[in-house]
Amino acid sequence: MGKLRRTEVEIDINLGRLPLTRLALYILSLPLDTRKQQWHILNQALEKSAA
Repeated sequence: MGKLRRTEVEIDINLGRLPLTRLALYILSLPLDTRKQQWHILNQALEKSAA
């Protein structure tokens, strides 16, 4: 079998424009460290998406 290689891809999206459910699923898919580091940005996006 071949080796699996992990590749990181940076996607530029406007988090505040995503539907709330999709945004929540995206945030939950992030590693915990990333969520902690970007808490303010993610929280603002959740509030904007919920409005």
